Amino acid sequence: MPRYDDGVPYTCPLIDDVIRLLKEIDKIGCEEIYSSEIASAISTMETIRKHNSALRDKAKDNYDELMSYHDNSRELEQQVRNLENENENLEDSVRDLEKTVAKLESELEQLQEG
Repeated sequence: MPRYDDGVPYTCPLIDDVIRLLKEIDKIGCEEIYSSEIASAISTMETIRKHNSALRDKAKDNYDELMSYHDNSRELEQQVRNLENENENLEDSVRDLEKTVAKLESELEQLQEG
């Protein structure tokens, strides 16, 4: 089964960068940005990280489920092909038996006439 890849870059390193930057600003002590605002921003980024992780996990679960259905579908398609082949073989056998019955009926008629 192919490896899951949603093509979405991981945002946690970006969140870490923002948090580091906010902590640096807090250390510098910018008067225009208050510590409580920085703490709130950090908290918000952590919330985003948590939700992002949950979304990624759900997407992976959905992908795994889809791949399972895909594998099952392939197995069922193979079973259908096998049954179709078996059906064709049985139909050939029926035709052969019908010919044999017709031949035997013809021979029986000839014996009854003679």
